[in-house]
Amino acid sequence: MKTPVTFGIVFAACTTTVADVIHVPTDQPTIQSAIDVATDGDSILIAPGTWREHLDPLGKAVEIRGDGTAAEVILESPDGGTMLTVASQEPETTIFADLTFTGGVDDAAVRIEDASPTFVRCLFRDNLRTAAADAGPCGQISGATFLDCLFLDNRAVNAGAIYVSHSNTTFDGCAFVGNDVSGQPSPYVSAGGAIYVNNWDCGINTFTIRACDFIDNTATWGGAMYAQGVFPSAATDLTISDCRFIGNQAVEGRSMWLWYIDGDIAGSYFCGGGDQIHNGWGDAGGNVFVDDCTGAENDDCDGDRIPDAPAIAVGLAADCNADGLPDGCTSNNPKIDADGNGIPDVCETPPCIADLSGNGVVDGGDLGIWLALADNDCLSDPDCLADLHDDGIIDGADIGVILGAWGACPN
Repeated sequence: MKTPVTFGIVFAACTTTVADVIHVPTDQPTIQSAIDVATDGDSILIAPGTWREHLDPLGKAVEIRGDGTAAEVILESPDGGTMLTVASQEPETTIFADLTFTGGVDDAAVRIEDASPTFVRCLFRDNLRTAAADAGPCGQISGATFLDCLFLDNRAVNAGAIYVSHSNTTFDGCAFVGNDVSGQPSPYVSAGGAIYVNNWDCGINTFTIRACDFIDNTATWGGAMYAQGVFPSAATDLTISDCRFIGNQAVEGRSMWLWYIDGDIAGSYFCGGGDQIHNGWGDAGGNVFVDDCTGAENDDCDGDRIPDAPAIAVGLAADCNADGLPDGCTSNNPKIDADGNGIPDVCETPPCIADLSGNGVVDGGDLGIWLALADNDCLSDPDCLADLHDDGIIDGADIGVILGAWGACPN
């Protein structure tokens, strides 16, 4: 006689653990309560708003992510102290994404100790004590990774944006703008407007910076970065590549102040003249030094001193048509934003591209404008407003667009 196979046994043998998505506040009322119930591999999705909590990921490999851009999901210190402590040997798969960290006054807003978390598209802004501290005990060097993050207008005695000690830390595609440690009372040195790297007598650690921008950071020593190793030999392997240092200010080392550091710098741009890199450094080639910064920020189309890419990444600038430009920068391009309202036409529902006059109505005036523009050569005119059908040809199809949209434009 055959033994029947129970479905329960088959089901148990074929199933695998499926990661959960825990929504805050729908599934759990707070971020920390969501962390408490999460297991490795889970994701915690945080609704837009301001959240005032002390957070600890408890060593779990979870993703804690904003349900929106960083500018929309704000983590604020409830008491001016540290709001996030990562100190339980969290791995790289402990991820914080699309979050703002702000409101630190009495201590580092984010404190990392002997852990290797990853931060993605995060905004660290307006903290009055170092925004983040990444440290590890001697002999247990770990380190955080920061991808496409923006450190904006943070203040401190030293290390305006981030303090790194005995840690293998990586920054890739990040921007450091307007961080400041100048003007602090003695006996403080006021070093490292954006970054302070300290590895005093604690083995060799690596510090990597790729494709980052340092703009308008200020200190007494090292406007953008101060890094010190141990006498008499270097103890930090510093690698900087494809970065820009623009308009940083310091008494010594406008961009960097290096002391007993094994540092290689390649493919990077420095402007503002003066003492850009104080003390010895390794020139790995492709570096450019100029006095005048005019034109250096040609990727800041809205003139807010924040490069367009990081501003868009963290949500400080909208880019609804994903063309790499803040939407407000398209208002001077009538082919993209015909009515000049700062919203690309393709993002409006539906776009009113036939409203050439921008008065909110498609009528005879728009037809007259089209007739006046119909002699334009679309091959030489990339805007070519007469080509409403956007097929590279001025023909009857364009008239059809006008007639099809005749009347008031939709809101």
